[in-house]
Amino acid sequence: MYRCLAQLASPEVEELLLQAAMNATPGLRPTLIEALGSLTTQDPMPLLAQTMKSPLRAERQAVAKALGRRPRDAAAPLLLGLIGDTDADVACAAFDSIALSRNPDLVPALAERVAQLVDPAVRARLAAVVAVLGGPDARRLLAGMLSDHSPEVAAEAALGLTVHPKWSRSFQTSW
Repeated sequence: MYRCLAQLASPEVEELLLQAAMNATPGLRPTLIEALGSLTTQDPMPLLAQTMKSPLRAERQAVAKALGRRPRDAAAPLLLGLIGDTDADVACAAFDSIALSRNPDLVPALAERVAQLVDPAVRARLAAVVAVLGGPDARRLLAGMLSDHSPEVAAEAALGLTVHPKWSRSFQTSW
Protein backbone atom coordinates (compact mmCIF):
# COMPACT_ATOMS: atom_id res chain seq x y z
CA MET A 1 0.00 0.00 0.00
CA TYR A 2 2.75 2.48 0.91
CA ARG A 3 4.63 1.69 -2.31
CA CYS A 4 1.48 2.51 -4.33
CA LEU A 5 1.12 5.71 -2.35
CA ALA A 6 4.71 6.63 -3.12
CA GLN A 7 4.21 6.00 -6.84
CA LEU A 8 1.15 8.23 -7.02
CA ALA A 9 2.24 10.87 -4.55
CA SER A 10 2.78 14.56 -4.94
CA PRO A 11 6.02 16.09 -3.67
CA GLU A 12 4.27 17.01 -0.43
CA VAL A 13 3.03 13.47 0.16
CA GLU A 14 6.49 12.07 -0.66
CA GLU A 15 7.99 14.42 1.92
CA LEU A 16 5.49 13.15 4.49
CA LEU A 17 6.34 9.53 3.60
CA LEU A 18 10.04 10.26 4.01
CA GLN A 19 9.39 11.90 7.40
CA ALA A 20 7.17 8.99 8.45
CA ALA A 21 9.92 6.50 7.58
CA MET A 22 12.39 8.41 9.72
CA ASN A 23 10.07 8.50 12.73
CA ALA A 24 8.16 5.22 12.42
CA THR A 25 7.97 2.53 15.06
CA PRO A 26 10.23 -0.50 14.45
CA GLY A 27 7.30 -2.64 13.31
CA LEU A 28 6.21 -0.21 10.58
CA ARG A 29 9.58 1.24 9.61
CA PRO A 30 10.71 -1.56 7.23
CA THR A 31 7.53 -1.21 5.15
CA LEU A 32 7.96 2.54 4.88
CA ILE A 33 11.66 2.22 4.07
CA GLU A 34 10.90 -0.20 1.24
CA ALA A 35 8.32 2.26 -0.13
CA LEU A 36 11.01 4.95 -0.34
CA GLY A 37 12.43 3.20 -3.38
CA SER A 38 9.50 4.50 -5.43
CA LEU A 39 9.90 8.19 -4.57
CA THR A 40 10.36 10.45 -7.57
CA THR A 41 10.58 13.98 -6.15
CA GLN A 42 12.32 13.36 -2.82
CA ASP A 43 15.79 11.89 -2.39
CA PRO A 44 15.67 8.96 0.04
CA MET A 45 19.31 7.98 -0.48
CA PRO A 46 20.70 9.61 2.72
CA LEU A 47 18.10 7.81 4.84
CA LEU A 48 18.66 4.53 2.98
CA ALA A 49 22.43 4.85 3.46
CA GLN A 50 21.95 5.50 7.17
CA THR A 51 19.45 2.67 7.59
CA MET A 52 21.65 0.08 5.90
CA LYS A 53 23.71 0.18 9.10
CA SER A 54 20.68 -0.56 11.28
CA PRO A 55 20.99 -3.41 13.78
CA LEU A 56 17.56 -4.58 12.63
CA ARG A 57 17.67 -7.15 9.83
CA ALA A 58 14.19 -6.20 8.55
CA GLU A 59 15.29 -2.60 8.06
CA ARG A 60 18.47 -3.56 6.17
CA GLN A 61 16.47 -5.93 3.99
CA ALA A 62 13.95 -3.16 3.27
CA VAL A 63 16.83 -0.90 2.21
CA ALA A 64 18.05 -3.56 -0.23
CA LYS A 65 14.58 -3.88 -1.74
CA ALA A 66 14.11 -0.10 -1.96
CA LEU A 67 17.45 0.29 -3.73
CA GLY A 68 16.23 -2.07 -6.46
CA ARG A 69 13.80 0.65 -7.53
CA ARG A 70 16.27 3.53 -7.42
CA PRO A 71 18.39 4.77 -10.35
CA ARG A 72 21.09 2.16 -10.76
CA ASP A 73 24.10 4.46 -10.60
CA ALA A 74 23.06 5.88 -7.25
CA ALA A 75 22.04 2.53 -5.78
CA ALA A 76 25.02 0.43 -6.85
CA PRO A 77 27.52 1.47 -4.13
CA LEU A 78 25.01 0.84 -1.36
CA LEU A 79 23.93 -2.49 -2.83
CA LEU A 80 27.55 -3.62 -3.10
CA GLY A 81 27.90 -2.80 0.59
CA LEU A 82 24.82 -4.81 1.49
CA ILE A 83 25.93 -8.00 -0.27
CA GLY A 84 28.47 -8.44 2.49
CA ASP A 85 25.81 -8.27 5.20
CA THR A 86 26.12 -10.97 7.84
CA ASP A 87 22.47 -11.91 7.35
CA ALA A 88 21.94 -14.09 4.26
CA ASP A 89 18.44 -12.73 3.63
CA VAL A 90 19.74 -9.16 3.50
CA ALA A 91 22.61 -10.13 1.20
CA CYS A 92 20.25 -12.05 -1.10
CA ALA A 93 17.83 -9.11 -1.22
CA ALA A 94 20.75 -6.91 -2.28
CA PHE A 95 21.67 -9.40 -5.00
CA ASP A 96 18.06 -9.43 -6.21
CA SER A 97 18.12 -5.65 -6.52
CA ILE A 98 21.42 -5.82 -8.39
CA ALA A 99 19.80 -8.26 -10.82
CA LEU A 100 17.00 -5.75 -11.42
CA SER A 101 19.59 -3.20 -12.53
CA ARG A 102 20.67 -5.45 -15.44
CA ASN A 103 24.02 -3.67 -15.20
CA PRO A 104 26.89 -5.92 -16.37
CA ASP A 105 29.37 -3.27 -15.25
CA LEU A 106 28.81 -4.48 -11.68
CA VAL A 107 30.21 -7.96 -12.38
CA PRO A 108 33.88 -7.07 -11.70
CA ALA A 109 32.91 -5.59 -8.31
CA LEU A 110 30.91 -8.73 -7.53
CA ALA A 111 33.86 -10.92 -8.55
CA GLU A 112 36.07 -9.09 -6.05
CA ARG A 113 33.67 -10.01 -3.25
CA VAL A 114 33.17 -13.73 -3.97
CA ALA A 115 35.90 -14.88 -1.59
CA GLN A 116 34.32 -12.90 1.27
CA LEU A 117 30.95 -14.65 0.95
CA VAL A 118 30.90 -17.52 3.43
CA ASP A 119 27.30 -18.69 3.11
CA PRO A 120 26.80 -21.09 0.14
CA ALA A 121 23.23 -19.83 -0.36
CA VAL A 122 24.57 -16.30 -0.80
CA ARG A 123 27.25 -17.46 -3.26
CA ALA A 124 24.60 -19.39 -5.19
CA ARG A 125 22.48 -16.24 -5.40
CA LEU A 126 25.56 -14.39 -6.64
CA ALA A 127 25.94 -16.95 -9.44
CA ALA A 128 22.29 -16.56 -10.43
CA VAL A 129 22.57 -12.77 -10.47
CA VAL A 130 25.79 -12.78 -12.46
CA ALA A 131 24.07 -14.95 -15.08
CA VAL A 132 21.30 -12.37 -15.34
CA LEU A 133 23.78 -9.50 -15.68
CA GLY A 134 25.72 -11.28 -18.42
CA GLY A 135 28.81 -10.12 -20.28
CA PRO A 136 32.31 -11.57 -20.65
CA ASP A 137 33.21 -10.89 -17.01
CA ALA A 138 30.12 -12.83 -15.94
CA ARG A 139 31.13 -15.81 -18.02
CA ARG A 140 34.60 -15.89 -16.46
CA LEU A 141 33.23 -15.54 -12.95
CA LEU A 142 30.66 -18.31 -13.46
CA ALA A 143 33.29 -20.60 -14.96
CA GLY A 144 35.44 -20.06 -11.86
CA MET A 145 32.49 -20.79 -9.59
CA LEU A 146 32.07 -24.24 -11.16
CA SER A 147 34.80 -25.45 -8.79
CA ASP A 148 33.14 -24.05 -5.65
CA HIS A 149 33.21 -26.57 -2.79
CA SER A 150 29.45 -26.22 -2.38
CA PRO A 151 27.45 -28.32 -4.89
CA GLU A 152 24.64 -25.74 -4.73
CA VAL A 153 26.97 -22.97 -5.89
CA ALA A 154 28.60 -25.08 -8.61
CA ALA A 155 25.19 -26.14 -9.91
CA GLU A 156 23.95 -22.54 -10.01
CA ALA A 157 27.11 -21.49 -11.87
CA ALA A 158 26.63 -24.31 -14.39
CA LEU A 159 23.02 -23.31 -14.86
CA GLY A 160 24.08 -19.70 -15.34
CA LEU A 161 26.50 -20.69 -18.08
CA THR A 162 23.79 -22.60 -19.93
CA VAL A 163 21.32 -19.70 -19.79
CA HIS A 164 23.12 -17.87 -22.58
CA PRO A 165 23.13 -19.96 -25.79
CA LYS A 166 26.31 -18.27 -27.02
CA TRP A 167 28.13 -19.23 -23.81
CA SER A 168 26.96 -22.83 -23.81
CA ARG A 169 28.01 -23.30 -27.47
CA SER A 170 31.51 -22.03 -26.78
CA PHE A 171 31.87 -24.44 -23.82
CA GLN A 172 30.72 -27.37 -25.95
CA THR A 173 33.29 -26.60 -28.63
CA SER A 174 36.09 -26.07 -26.12
CA TRP A 175 35.69 -29.49 -24.50
